Parts: sequence; structure tokens; C-alpha cells
Amino acid sequence: MITEGEKLFWRVFKNKYLISLIFENVKCMKLSFLDERKFYLGNRIPFRYIRSLSWISRNKQWSLLKDKLKNGQFIIIKKSSICKFLELCKDEEIIRLLYEKKKDQLNQVDLILESVNNNNLKALTIFTKEFNVKTTHQPMDRIINKLSVNYNQNNIEIMEFLINERNEGCSKGLDIFSTVKNIEFIEYLSDNIHKIFKYNNNNNNNNNNNNNNNNNNNNNNNNNNNNNNNNNNNNNNNNNNNNNNNNNNGFKLIRFNQFIKISYLGTEELQMKLVDKKLIEREDLKMVNDLILSKFKILNDEFKMLPNSFYHYFDNFYCDGNNKKELYQYYAISYCLFKRYLEIDNIEERNKLSFNIVEFFQVAINSYSLSSFLNLNFGKLNLTFREKFQILNIFINYQVNNSNLIEKKSFYLEKIIDALYPFQINLEMSNLQEQQKQQQQMTIEEIYKFYKEIQSNYGINNLIKIIQSFYHLNIIKFGNLDLFNCFLNKFKDEIKDSTLFLENDKNRMNQDYFINCQDQNTILLFLDRLLEIKEFINSDTIYSKSFLQSLKLSLLPIGKEVLLISLLKLKQHFKFTQPPSNKFNDFSHLIFNLLIDNINDGLFLKMVIQSFMNYLHNDMVIQILDQLIGIDFQSFSLILNSLDNNYNVFNQSLKYIIKGKTNLKTIKILISSIKWYNYLDFTYLVEELILESNNNKSDDGNNGCCGGGGGGGIKLDLQLIEELINLQINNRMYQSKPITDSIIDQSFNYMNDLFGGNDEEFQYISYNATKFALNKKLFNLLELFFKSNYKHSFYWDEELFSYPPILPNPTTLQQQSKKEMEQPNNYKENQNLQINEINIKSTMGASSITTTIISKTELINEFKYIQSFYFMNDLIALLELGEVRDALYYNKNYGKNDLKSLSTANLKKIIKAYELDIVSEYISLYLSYFKRTITSDLLYYSLKKGRDDVYQYLYNFNTNTKVIDQNFYTNLAKRGDIPMIKFLLLQDTFINSSKNRKNEIINQLFSIAFELCNTNLLNWLSSNENPFPIINIK
Repeated sequence: MITEGEKLFWRVFKNKYLISLIFENVKCMKLSFLDERKFYLGNRIPFRYIRSLSWISRNKQWSLLKDKLKNGQFIIIKKSSICKFLELCKDEEIIRLLYEKKKDQLNQVDLILESVNNNNLKALTIFTKEFNVKTTHQPMDRIINKLSVNYNQNNIEIMEFLINERNEGCSKGLDIFSTVKNIEFIEYLSDNIHKIFKYNNNNNNNNNNNNNNNNNNNNNNNNNNNNNNNNNNNNNNNNNNNNNNNNNNGFKLIRFNQFIKISYLGTEELQMKLVDKKLIEREDLKMVNDLILSKFKILNDEFKMLPNSFYHYFDNFYCDGNNKKELYQYYAISYCLFKRYLEIDNIEERNKLSFNIVEFFQVAINSYSLSSFLNLNFGKLNLTFREKFQILNIFINYQVNNSNLIEKKSFYLEKIIDALYPFQINLEMSNLQEQQKQQQQMTIEEIYKFYKEIQSNYGINNLIKIIQSFYHLNIIKFGNLDLFNCFLNKFKDEIKDSTLFLENDKNRMNQDYFINCQDQNTILLFLDRLLEIKEFINSDTIYSKSFLQSLKLSLLPIGKEVLLISLLKLKQHFKFTQPPSNKFNDFSHLIFNLLIDNINDGLFLKMVIQSFMNYLHNDMVIQILDQLIGIDFQSFSLILNSLDNNYNVFNQSLKYIIKGKTNLKTIKILISSIKWYNYLDFTYLVEELILESNNNKSDDGNNGCCGGGGGGGIKLDLQLIEELINLQINNRMYQSKPITDSIIDQSFNYMNDLFGGNDEEFQYISYNATKFALNKKLFNLLELFFKSNYKHSFYWDEELFSYPPILPNPTTLQQQSKKEMEQPNNYKENQNLQINEINIKSTMGASSITTTIISKTELINEFKYIQSFYFMNDLIALLELGEVRDALYYNKNYGKNDLKSLSTANLKKIIKAYELDIVSEYISLYLSYFKRTITSDLLYYSLKKGRDDVYQYLYNFNTNTKVIDQNFYTNLAKRGDIPMIKFLLLQDTFINSSKNRKNEIINQLFSIAFELCNTNLLNWLSSNENPFPIINIK
């Protein structure tokens, strides 16, 4: 149902007079803004005068644009406004409508390129699928640049569209990978690179088809030249192949330095894919070597292994089958290959690398220095005896010509022997027959000859390692006494003058003594033979960790008694000192571990303790005593009895601290054993007994000093405590002063006043016993401490005990603790005072804020007052602030003729924004005040802003229209503004002209187009789009 208000509205709206009067008043109404920046000339423009596509796009007035397009209204379209429109508009209907209506103006720019620049996929789709807009390679180049910096889904969708829907592709020869800054895009390119360059590939194919004869001839010539120079120019041929590949692909491959950057960021899977798809350029190996040397810090502590993709690259581009000889010629590449080969533990995986270590040394020894290679550990490789001797022979046969190179060769030989050590010779040692024994002797003879030959030709210090290899790997593992005697007879001179038996605990083969021998008699006999050799004894091998560990691993499974026998054999040759020197450390640890592992075997413990007690360190003895005190007091006593009066290790006397958890009976025995006092420490036992005791009351009502149980504690024995006190006082067993307790330092004055004397005279058997007893409420114990003959030996804290000390009563102590727990009476009062203070502060703050607030209404009224005063007294300001009608009113009625502010720029703003009646009056004032005439600039500006009514007025304002036309059309033609010329030729000012006048203007446009070589204007004038055909061309 229509209301009365709606009826009244429609009656007024349909009344032409009333509605026009309302709009006229709205149009003439003064504007009021709170923001004074909104007062300017042209601040209120009717919709029909808003013609700038840029303004419409910036303000997103899409409905207004749609209405103008449907009604065919004039719109100002510049290149910048097209870009702004494509950036902001995503409405497919408006994009489609704008192209249909303003195709000529939109073609100022490459619409496909600008759609890509502004990430407008909808516009790109419409221009491609519906209007088939042409473009160049630039859109694809541009999206590649964008993706290289910012990889996102929107850019990817645009790229996919260009690949699938368009055929332009990229510019030929584009260095596409050099600009990429994100790894995701590289991964995308690796899958789609040939699609991106598909157009170039097609063009290349066509060119190849058109020039088959020429190409064939050139290829034949090139092939002949290449065949003639093949051996001398391998690298050049490779580079030529690369160039050919680049030309065929249409893009540049990834350079190796770029591939290094990719390796820092990308996954190994991506790197492998780039190599497999041949997207990496085959570079000159010397350049690759130099890059690896600098980028990966070869021979530096920061060196890290090359990614696997690099080795994959080498295999794919430089290795013919498994032949890596070309790679072996370059130091950095070889070092990485060699290091990788060494660090792979799995033999099967290592064999897959096709790295031939013998072949490597054959090439490398003549190419560069091998010092860094020979410092590496070859032990993991498990090279065969044959391989080791092949490598050794390479260095022996290395040709030298001068003394410096001879020194270098000797240095290499010494290093390679260290690296290849040990030289294992596989001999079967079990069930030896007579023939096998002879064969072994022959083997020793061959080694001896080989050793002597090298020794006579080269002064190599470590040549003994060849002999050591046989000794370690073929003799001591099996405990073969016959072979050992044969070996000693053959190399007796070397044994005397060398370090054959010197052990290096870090060398794993030194841990192999008797590892393959399980017969105790064989091991003991072999050990006896070793101990007969003075060089073996002098080498300190019997003290080494590796040798002792080998004995343990070999003999302990047979029997611990057998191991003990072997240790006793070694002991006979020890040069023992008291205390033991550092060389006995490993032997001491072996004895200690034997005792700990057999802690429950009293008989075995007795044998070890009686034989090796003096080899144990203090901390070891203390740990063993800790284990024994609760389970085997007999062994505990045996250890203490076996200690000499002056027993100490590393000049530290042994002190075993008796703990409170020790059995009370044991404590009593220890107290009675005066002979052990030198090794026992009772100084903290009283405190620990107090802490371990329970504080329950006993049956006789006394506080729990003598009875009571529970709580997991022990019953405190006052008699035992008193015995301990007497023991400590009589034997001067005082506690050391706590270093970190500053309270004790501050309390000495109190102790001086209490007991007299000075600080130095006070030595306490306990600093904390009184405090612990008070905390446990053991008042009987405190009375004991306070006896006249004991109180000077305990520390009394002045904060816990009054002056003079009075022992607290249990009842008063409980009452006092309750009072301390109560809150003060004035707590609530203080809280109320704080709350009141907060309320007062908040009240003061609120009042101060309300005094500074001014209402919005007051502000508007004040601004209007200032505004009206300003307008009444300054005519220039009226014009500058957009009050154009008021300025005319004051000009007419008050004779305000000062129009200095009416500049050409302001007149153009009026032309742009106001109705013709206002514009015409200002034009008249402008021309009369400044005594000027109509210029082509004002005509052009009027047409440019779509004000054909103003243009008509200006055109008719002067009588000399021919001069105006001539200058105006000349300027339009020079600017090449075809849309404006087209618009102008459709206006009444041209249509109503005479035929001769029209021909004259068209001929003038042709002349200027010819003069300026403006082909676009010439083509348009000659086309059917020109509404006025040319009659005569002068």
C-alpha cells in the first residue's frame, strides 16, 4: 500500500517545473565541508561532465562508467588511465563493454601486456578469446620477470594462460634463468621451459626447412673442419655444441655459477631434474674447477661436500661411460670426488661411484700437488693388498729430473705409506701345514726384499710401516709364535732401530691383539715371548689402552683368572713409582673396572686388591668403598688395611667421607678403628645423622632423640652422637669455613661476645648441626651441644638463638610461630587507603578530560561563521574555493572587478566542471579583462574534456573561424590525436561548413600527415572510417 508520503514524492518528482527547480537550487547551493582542503575550484562537477577514465577508475565509479558507455558518452582515455582501469576493474561486463565502445582509444597500448602488468586475468581472457587482440613476446617476458621476483598463484595462472592460449612465447635468446630469484619458479621452469619457447621453436623449424640446402652445406663444411681439428679443439667443439643447443631451444641454459646458487636453495630432487633435462650448460672444466675451488672453500675448515647433483652433472656431461680421467686432471673437482669416495662407508654404494682410485693417482700425480689428498684417511676403503701396492708403485715410478722433485717424490712416498698403512697380506693361520709355513716364510722374504729396495733408493722415515703392517695384521691377531720368531729373525735390525712396537691408541688395528686367537696357552706363551723383547718393554706398549683392551677382550671370555695371570705377568715388568705416573692411567682403569664388575666376588676381589691396590686413583678407591661398605665389610676392611700410611695418588691423600645412611653398627666399628682415621672423614656425619633421623616423639615423651620411628628415618642415638663429638674434638676434625656463607662472617662478633677470644680461635666441628637440630625440634640434642665442653665446638646462629643463648621451649616456639603467621591488623585499612587514592586520581583525570571536549555542533557552527566572513570580504577567495556563482554575483552587483585569480588554468577548471551559462560569462570576463582572443589551446581543451558545447561557443565567439580552424587542425594533426580529429569531424561546426571548406581542412590534415610521416593518420584518412571522402588532394 502506497503511503501519503510516497504519493507526495512522486507528484513532485513527475512535475517538470518543480523537479528542475529543485535541481537548480541543489546546483546553486553553497557547500559546507569540515575539511577546508575540500574547498577548491571545480570541487563539484555534474556526472555528465565527469569524463576521465582515470578519475572513474581511481574512485571505482563502475556504475557511472557503465552508464556512459551504454549511452555513448564521451570519455577521456589516456594510456595511464587504461593501465589504472586494468589494475582496478575486474568486472568482465565493463571490460567487454569498454573495448566494444572504445576500441580505437584502447589500442593506444598493448592490452595483453598491460593486462599482464596489472595481473588482470579476466581482461587477458576477454581480449584473447573474444576479441583476438594481437601482441608481441613482451607479455611472456614480463610475466617471467614478475615470477622471478614474486612467485604466487595469480602470476602462475597468467603464465599458464599465455602458454595454453597464446602462441607468442618468449623473446628469442632470453636469458631466462639469470633473472630468477626464487627457487619455486626455477622448479616450474624445469617442467615448462619448452612450452614457454614453443613459438620460437616453430619459427626455428620453419627457418630450418626454408634453408635446408644452405644448412646442409654449412654442416658438411663444419664437419670436415671439426674432424680435422678434433683432437686439438675438444673444448671449442663442446662450446659450439652448447651454442647450437641454445639456438635450437631459443633460450640460454643455466650457467654453472647459477647452478651453484640453486644448490644453496633448491632441493636435491630439483637439481637432479635440471641435470637430467639438460638445462645446465656444459662449461669448460677449468672454469668449473675454479668456481668449486672458490665457492666451496676447498682445503678450508668450512669445506662442505658438494651436493650429489654436481656429481650427477659430471657423470652426464664429462664422463664417457665410467671414464673419469678428464675430471681427474682438475684439482678441486678431483678433491671433491676423492673426499666423497672416502666418506661412503657402504662398500656396495662406494663401488657404484665408478671411482677408480688407482686410475686417479695415475692421472693426478702428473697434474697437481697431492699433499692434501695424502693427508686424508684411507682406512675406510678396505683396499686390497694388490691395490695398495699398485698405488705405491705409481709413486715409486713417478719420474723426476732434479733434486727438488726427488725431495717431492720422497715426501709423496712417505705420505702415501702413511695413508695406505696397513699393507695387509691375507694368510690362513689356522691348521697350518708344513707347506703353508714355508709359504709364509717366503712371504716374509718378499716383504723384506721390497722393503730393502725402497730403503736403498729413497730416504723414507716411515718405511717401517710396511713391516708393522705384517706384524699387526698377520702375527699378533693370531698369536702365531712360529711366524713371530721367523719375523724377529728376519727384521732384527729394524726392530732394534725402529718404533715397530710403538702403539698409537687411535689406530684401530692396534686393538687387534689376539683377536682371532681363543687358546689361553697360545696367548700366554706369545705374551711371554713379547715380554722377553726389551724393545717391546721400552715402547710402553704394555701400558697402552689398545693393548690392555685387547688382552681383556681376548682373555676375559676364557676366564677372569686367566686375565689376572696375564696382568701379573705385565706387572713384573712395570717400572712402578709411588704415586703412579700418568702412563699407568689405562692400567688403573682396567683394574678399577675389574673390581666394579666383580664386586660380589669376594675371593677375586681379594686377589686383585692384594696385587694391584697401589695402582688405583683416590676417586677409584672411594667409588669401590662406596660399593662395598653396605654389602661386603670384609673387603672394605681389606682395602683400608692394604693402604700404606702415606698412601696418596697424584699427591692427594685419600679421605673417605662417612655418610649418614651408613649402618649404625658399621659407624660404631669405624669409630673404634683408630688405625683408619687417616683415610676416614667424620666431619659431616653428625649433620647427616640429624637430617636422616625422624622427628617423632618416643614412648617416654621426649622429643625424638632416642626413640620413635616412621617416616623412613633412623632413630637418633645420643650416645653415638656424643662419641662422634668426642672423636672429632680429640682428633681435631674440624669443618672448613663455608666460603659462600656471608652470614657466618658477620656473626663472629656475636661469638666473640658469647665465648670470648678472637676469630682465629674458633674452629667448629659443625656449622649447621645446631640449625638442623632446631628445625627438627631435637631439643635434647641441642642440650647436648650446649654442654660446656661442647658448645665452643658448634656454631650458634645469632638469628636463631638469643644472647646469651637460651634454648627455646617447644610450647613457646609453637605459639610464636602462630603469631608470625597472622596478618597485621592494619592490612585492610592500608588496602582501603589505596583504593581511595585510585578513585581520587581517576576522578581528577575525568574532570580534566571533559573540560577539553568541544561538541561537533559547536565546531560546525564556528566553521560556518568563519566561512561566511571569509566569503563576504574576499572575492578572489570565493573563486579559489569553488564558489563560482557567488563570485559572479559580487562582480555584477558590487562592482568587484578584480579578476587576477581568473588565470588560464582556473578558466580551464571552470570549462571542465560548470554549465555553459557560467562558462560563457567567465570566458567573456576573461577575454575582456585580459584583452585576449580565442586560442586553439582553449578549443582543444574543450574538446579534450568532451565539452563540445563550450567548443561551439568558442568557435562562434570570433568571426575569424578560418584562422582558428587552420591553427587548430594543424595542432591536432601534429599531435596525432586521431580520436579527437574523428570526434571533431562529426560536430556541427564541421558538418555545417561548405564543401570547399571541408576539402580544405581534409587536405590540410593530409599535408601535415605526409610532412610528419604519420602513417596512422594517413591510414585513417584513407580508410572507410573517415566519414568525409576526399574530393581533391592538392
